Amino acid sequence: MKPTEVKSPAWMMWLPLTALIVSLASLVFTGIGFFRQSRESELQLWNSLRKEFDYELKQERRVCAQAYSEGRLSEQYSNVMNFFDTIGFLVRTGRLDKELVDDTWGYEFTGYFRATKEFMLEDRKKDPRSWDDVFYLMQRLSVDPTLRTPDDLKAFFEDEKRLPN
Repeated sequence: MKPTEVKSPAWMMWLPLTALIVSLASLVFTGIGFFRQSRESELQLWNSLRKEFDYELKQERRVCAQAYSEGRLSEQYSNVMNFFDTIGFLVRTGRLDKELVDDTWGYEFTGYFRATKEFMLEDRKKDPRSWDDVFYLMQRLSVDPTLRTPDDLKAFFEDEKRLPN
């Protein structure tokens, strides 16, 4: 040992490794917090959309149901299908979980999609990008097996007409 050299204590050689471990642990806990915050944000969004569909769109849903029974649904479907177009966008961009959407609105989406598909296809002849997220959503969600026949759709819209106030 040279006379000017000072020997460091043995514990100091572990200092960089300790700092690395603390940094990694901090990164892990930050990631967990971010994941929880993202999930909480998704559930808040779902809750506000649920409120919109169940309360704010209730009158439009009744109007659509009446129009369906009168054979004039082509005049009334856009408000409800715009809601589902927004849902499709949120699923496509990862803001809402597909299974959560399927469990919440799968039945209603299937009914409205089957009843309005031809009208939306006509819209897409004029603007090929219109209703993109509705069609995206249809490819991702499971099709409700209880809405296969015209009688099934008729019963669906009869139920929609009777939505409680």
